[in-house]
Amino acid sequence: DLDATLITTETNAEIRRELVRKIGIERVCAALDAKVVDRAGDMYELLDLALSDGRRRPYLKMRNPSIGVFHIEGVHPNCQTVEEALRWRNRTSVGPNVLT
Repeated sequence: DLDATLITTETNAEIRRELVRKIGIERVCAALDAKVVDRAGDMYELLDLALSDGRRRPYLKMRNPSIGVFHIEGVHPNCQTVEEALRWRNRTSVGPNVLT
């Protein structure tokens, strides 16, 4: 059984993604004491996660509509809403009309 906190020390993004896939997004979020900061429908949540170095950082939890699977992605530390996280992720100052 893999320890979900392994993702906080792994530096390779591909390995982290595979760890999350094998462990499961809900177990990872529980292990990292995820707090929902903001929500947009059933597709997006901005989470505050506890990292192994004692910091809390925002992560955008997104559902892939084509396969229905959730994944998380780190966003800028100043992001406080889903819209801000999507703007940062998409590198634009224009907010999305439809969250996709």
